[in-house]
Amino acid sequence: MDEGYYFTPDNTVGDLGDETFAYELLPDGTYSIRLRDKNKCPESIVIPGSIESGSEATNDNETVSAEAVYTIPISVSAIADRGFSDCKDLTSIFIPKSVTFIGEEAFFGSGLTEITVDAENPVFHSEGNCIINTAEKTVVAGCSGSVIPNDGSVTAIGDSAFSGSLGLSSMRIPSHVHTIGQLAFHKCKSMKTIELEAGVETIAYGAFSSCDSLTEIKIPEGVRFIGAIAFSKCKDLRRAIIPSSVEIIGGDIFSECESISEVIFEGSRSRWKEIHRADIIDSGRNDYVVCKDEGKRFRLKDIFSRK
Repeated sequence: MDEGYYFTPDNTVGDLGDETFAYELLPDGTYSIRLRDKNKCPESIVIPGSIESGSEATNDNETVSAEAVYTIPISVSAIADRGFSDCKDLTSIFIPKSVTFIGEEAFFGSGLTEITVDAENPVFHSEGNCIINTAEKTVVAGCSGSVIPNDGSVTAIGDSAFSGSLGLSSMRIPSHVHTIGQLAFHKCKSMKTIELEAGVETIAYGAFSSCDSLTEIKIPEGVRFIGAIAFSKCKDLRRAIIPSSVEIIGGDIFSECESISEVIFEGSRSRWKEIHRADIIDSGRNDYVVCKDEGKRFRLKDIFSRK
């Protein structure tokens, strides 16, 4: 019997000295897991698939003899929202076959470089240091050591999949990936280069927002939708290229990009006016846009107006 845990009267897991993990009861009777103290994060974590917990039987609120203590297995099925976030010392993690749910921003701000999933996991598998939802072909979590597979096993980058990843300096999005989810690379502050191959169609809300070190972005032909604030607060972003294939552009995609001085639209000015768009940049700025087919330079306040 594991002496670190016991069942309390409300059926949550009590703590008898374990300093690494905390557990929370889920409606299906399994448990989610999170790091108990993020200031005491180990370098490497193996998430337990189950633990054995002792429980003392009681009678009229009086503890029965020690012989009544029995062992109950606890199944760990989920990683809690932000369960291992801000664990800067964490470099590797193992996900057991029992874990079939990973919460939002589970590894935000962590120092992860290596991710492994048990080969018998029915929902996820790992490849290139990515956690991939096998059936949905979606990267649900990555790290600074991630390489997105280019074999067709991944067609989407999930919401917040890489958000806050420390040390992630570059990323290549292969042609099989069609969708980049909301906040997928949000606050990847070390990200300097992003290579988007033709095949991407959707760049969702805030996908690359607050990537402080990004200096240039070329959005490939074929992209149809760019969500609101997709590249906002990229303070070092100087140049952006938007393809003529774009049909919808959300609001403020370059808002608070303090260094941006040129936006190239790879189409005519008349094509630009056909795009359904919000006000995507501060119309008072004096920076320039180039409509590539016309070879002319227009001030942002002109090119981004609705006229």
